[in-house]
Amino acid sequence: MWSDTRVSFTPNNFKSPKLFEIGGSIFGVSGDLPNALKFIKSRQAATEPKLTKDDFDILEKNKDGIFLWTKDLVPIRIADEYYAIGSGASFAIGAMDMGATPVEAIKIAAKRDPSTNDEIDCIIK
Repeated sequence: MWSDTRVSFTPNNFKSPKLFEIGGSIFGVSGDLPNALKFIKSRQAATEPKLTKDDFDILEKNKDGIFLWTKDLVPIRIADEYYAIGSGASFAIGAMDMGATPVEAIKIAAKRDPSTNDEIDCIIK
C-alpha cells in the first residue's frame, strides 16, 4: 500500500504517517486524522473505537483483498484491482486506470490536488 504524507486538517499542513501495519493487515487513513488514529489504536488493542466524528476514510489490505471501512465501521470488500482514498483519490485512480504505478499515481494526484503531496510512504506485504 502507498500513501502521500500530507495532513491538512489544521491551518498549517504537516507530514505524518498514514499507513499502519496491524497483524496481517495494512491500513491507510485519510481525512480527520485524530479520529482515524483512534480507529487504528482500537484495531491495535482489539477494542471498539470511541469516535467523536466519522469524517475519515480507512482502507485495509490483507490476504483476502482490499476493504473500505464504512462510517458504521463495517468493512466492504472492493473487487477492483486497486483503490484510493483521500482528496487526491480520483486523480490517482484515473492515473492507474491509464497504466500508472501507485507511486506515479500519487505524484500525478499531487500535481492536481493541493492537499496531496508527492512524498510517498509505502508498506508492502
